Amino acid sequence: MKKITTLLFALFTVAQGFSQTAEEIIAGYVKAVGGEEAIRKNTTWKMTAKVDMGGMELPVFFLKAPNKMKVYATFQGMNFVQQAYDGTTAWKTNQMTMKAEKSTTEEADNLAIDLLEEPDVMVTYKALGYTVEKVADEKVDGADCYAIKMTKKQKMSEGKPVDNIVTYFIDKSTSALVMSRTVSQDAASKGVVIETLLSDYQEAGGIFVPFSMTVRTAGAPGQTIKFEKIEANVSISDSEFAF
Repeated sequence: MKKITTLLFALFTVAQGFSQTAEEIIAGYVKAVGGEEAIRKNTTWKMTAKVDMGGMELPVFFLKAPNKMKVYATFQGMNFVQQAYDGTTAWKTNQMTMKAEKSTTEEADNLAIDLLEEPDVMVTYKALGYTVEKVADEKVDGADCYAIKMTKKQKMSEGKPVDNIVTYFIDKSTSALVMSRTVSQDAASKGVVIETLLSDYQEAGGIFVPFSMTVRTAGAPGQTIKFEKIEANVSISDSEFAF
């Protein structure tokens, strides 16, 4: 009788897992990292990281504010802006001239779409009109994960609208977001599968955030960014983002 009861309990637990909707799984993630209220309290971020560039560690900084962002690296006392957006204009450092250079209107518009998702797409997706769907579970680096397919607002590529679909993988045991996967629609890398792995969750700004991020293509080793310091609600001047 005890064996039968144990078996029934196990089957019930499995059934519960299958019956969870995409919305419920996302809600579990939001709760696990600290809750929607705590997430929304953080309006600016400053992140300090190091990236291994062929055996040399390069300091990289990430700045975020409402409808603004900037990613830049420092080398030999000089700043190289990899991508920035000041609310209107997207720009970066031209590595040949070492001067600020405007990105295309298309790139700016696509960045603006991404920034509308802040502070976390898991709490803003409904308001943005995005749809979610629970798809087949997968393992991510050995962890059993739910897979949530999110269909977002279309972006533009070479003057044409393209799909903007991201699949998010949420660890079944911890409810942590451990990976996202998308298929690039950019002209230079069209069709390439891009995976972003997230790990080493620590507290910052009253919520849990990943201090390690690895971006890889089609299962390759990828590039890992290790965050040394993450600060929320810091004062950041608009001039930091301005073109």
